[in-house]
Amino acid sequence: MSAPLSAVTGPGDFYGGSRFARWVGRSVYIAGYFWAVGLLLGHPPLFGSNFALRAEVWERIRGAVHRGLPPVHDDLDISYRIPPEVAVICDPALRVGVSARPFQSWHAVGRRLAMAWTTFGVEFRSEPPLRRRRRRRQWERRHPR
Repeated sequence: MSAPLSAVTGPGDFYGGSRFARWVGRSVYIAGYFWAVGLLLGHPPLFGSNFALRAEVWERIRGAVHRGLPPVHDDLDISYRIPPEVAVICDPALRVGVSARPFQSWHAVGRRLAMAWTTFGVEFRSEPPLRRRRRRRQWERRHPR
């Protein structure tokens, strides 16, 4: 039995800003986020501007997310707290418009990267990524589709 659909996410289409800022947003930030973070998590990460999460899942994880730590990237934190039995679907056709403002300066890009680094530091202390991926694989083996 496969996990129930519990979360869905998709990418963003950047608008405004310079052509270079939109390219960085699309080709580096979004593509890199889904590839690299998905590799660490063992499932697609939630993209904060474009995701839906079942209320039951939020009830399960809400006490574990770090809402009191401002430098923690919230959608990345929520993504990391999703347990193995929760299915996360990434639909590339599910797209939303997102401002390219965060990519207008190197300072703004650096701020986002620093938040991600801080978030990974917090998350890896609670559960290293290899252990996390192992738990997800074990659950999937016990619950084949």
